[in-house]
Amino acid sequence: MKVFQIVMSSIAIAILTACGSSPEAVAITQCQEAIRLAAKNPSSTEVPYTRAQKEGDSSYRMIWKHGDGLRMQNGFGAMIDTTAICVVREGKIYALDVGDKQII
Repeated sequence: MKVFQIVMSSIAIAILTACGSSPEAVAITQCQEAIRLAAKNPSSTEVPYTRAQKEGDSSYRMIWKHGDGLRMQNGFGAMIDTTAICVVREGKIYALDVGDKQII
């Protein structure tokens, strides 16, 4: 199932890029999908829009702080407010931290 989700996410991002979406919009979408895929239950994960902070020519940083609406299900099924930091460089996810875990 994870492989299918990754393939579908890649297709969605490719479509965004082909449709002329801005690099910022593509970076935000990449991070939202990566956060979902890092979750125990991706379908219940809530990843709201956040602004991308441009860092250099082709690098973006997205930050979700406590209270920004990023919510993931814990092992008991409860939805928990959490944090994330995602960095996209040259169209690829360079770093991803969700809560206290380094994913990439």
